[in-house]
Amino acid sequence: MSTLITISQAVTELNRAWVTINDFVKATGLQPKHTYNNGTKTIDLYDVDELREGLSTYVKARHEKALTTPPPGDIEPALNQLAERMAREYQGLFKSISADLADLVDNTALLKTQIGQLAEQNRLLMRAIQDVKCAAAPAQPVPDTPTPAPSAPLIPPAPPKPRITIVGLLASQQQMILNEYSEVFDLKIFHTDDAQGSSFRAAAENSAAVFTMVSFINHSVENVIKSMKGKVIRVTGGMTSLRDKLNDYFVNSTPKKEAA
Repeated sequence: MSTLITISQAVTELNRAWVTINDFVKATGLQPKHTYNNGTKTIDLYDVDELREGLSTYVKARHEKALTTPPPGDIEPALNQLAERMAREYQGLFKSISADLADLVDNTALLKTQIGQLAEQNRLLMRAIQDVKCAAAPAQPVPDTPTPAPSAPLIPPAPPKPRITIVGLLASQQQMILNEYSEVFDLKIFHTDDAQGSSFRAAAENSAAVFTMVSFINHSVENVIKSMKGKVIRVTGGMTSLRDKLNDYFVNSTPKKEAA
């Protein structure tokens, strides 16, 4: 009499995977020897010897088929298409990045040119203001003497340039300010690291005003400046703020009152 087992029992009995046994049953259409209902589901029972023999033949045939079946012929064309598509995408990405870099280089060059133009405009503006001040200054009195032959009109001498000390600029920034304001100010400019020596103290004490870049100097430098007598103008921003303060000082002779 043959032994009847379920597929789940055959997993242990035949040492086969449940999926393999189930695929074999479906592929071969093997019919159960007996079927019954346990009240919740239908149970199929198969002949264990029939399962063992059929599974052995099924697994062997499937293995041989896997060894002899060539790979699909469309794999290589698909791979080639994928490679071509990826190459096109990378080429497009590279072109886009290259265009962005070119635009960045062009914009940087344009910005550099515009900064130079603004610096030159500022220098010319300061020169024009200086000329207006000179023209408005009262002429020096001329003693009574016999009227000589007509001569060129007297031009009043230019007033002395205010001596200004600035602390907290980098070397490149110092040169920019010198180029723009040296015609109207007697400038002494110091890097933060050089702002505690005797030369800095002497320059600051002999200046009409000391401009401090408060975001770029340390507390020790600020304490040195506070210990000196004289006008201190705190610049809380960058180069634009410094230019505004210098222009304001030049036009109005005294800086605007600083906020506490």
